[in-house]
Amino acid sequence: MKTENKKTQTSEENNWNQNNLHLINRNSNKRNMWLLSLTMLLCTWLIITTNYIFSVQTTNDIHKIINNIEYNKVWWEENYKLLRELQKDQMLKYVDEVKKNDPEYIDWLKRKYQNPEELQKNMILSEDELDKFKSDTLIYWNTWAKLSIVEFSDFECSFCKDFHNSWVITRILERNKESVNYIYKNVPNSKLENSLEIAKAGKCILAKTDWEKYFNYINEIFKETSTTEIKKESIKKIIDTMVEKNWIKKEDFNNCIASQDITDSVNKEKWQARYLWLKTTPSIVIINSKNWKYYIYEWIIEESVLNAKIEELLK
Repeated sequence: MKTENKKTQTSEENNWNQNNLHLINRNSNKRNMWLLSLTMLLCTWLIITTNYIFSVQTTNDIHKIINNIEYNKVWWEENYKLLRELQKDQMLKYVDEVKKNDPEYIDWLKRKYQNPEELQKNMILSEDELDKFKSDTLIYWNTWAKLSIVEFSDFECSFCKDFHNSWVITRILERNKESVNYIYKNVPNSKLENSLEIAKAGKCILAKTDWEKYFNYINEIFKETSTTEIKKESIKKIIDTMVEKNWIKKEDFNNCIASQDITDSVNKEKWQARYLWLKTTPSIVIINSKNWKYYIYEWIIEESVLNAKIEELLK
């Protein structure tokens, strides 16, 4: 019995020792992992800090070398600082002269470096936006005029027809030949059946002929569609007549209509209308090319209001 009790006790002691040993090993592993992680973090911090210190030191050394080269050009540091002050005075004098003799250039610089939010709030186009509005389009009359009248319109819009056929724009241009030009922009309504096709046809007339025939096309389309309900067959007949009258090959014209470039050109003009937050057609936008400001007139547009604004801007 004593022997059995001893064996049992010994077995229990061995189990207890093994469990303790397991716990010790597990705790030791945890401690080792923690020390390893801490060591890695410290090493990483040391590497980053060392790189930063060396980077700053290298930058400072390069800066000193450049300064020494500049100092040597004028013999010593005091001379260099004196020249810098003189240059500063000269620059300030130059800026004062420019302000006095060419204030428009100073205004141009201010506009050029304004942020987009300020420009949009003050209804001013950026220089790039102004270029985009005048690129890939036709400018009628004086290209370099101070003011541009931009007509955003849709061939199937009844108000657009009424406005265009009133010849308001034509009369304004005749009164201000040197100071005002005209740009037509397509804003086809996606809910109307023929709007996009008519707009694309006009772009192809321009691509295959010249500016005069393009404006004739615009005027003829508005004239022909102003008295009758627009149907696809009647539109096709008008376009076919225009193509034949202008000696355009039918195959070339059809390829033009189907091209992605023509569709993109029309969509670009629709995007420009959305960019200006135009809510309806017709819309007239007067752009001042001197200060990039623009003025919007929508839907029912009175000739007297446009004339008054143009007179004000041309003073």
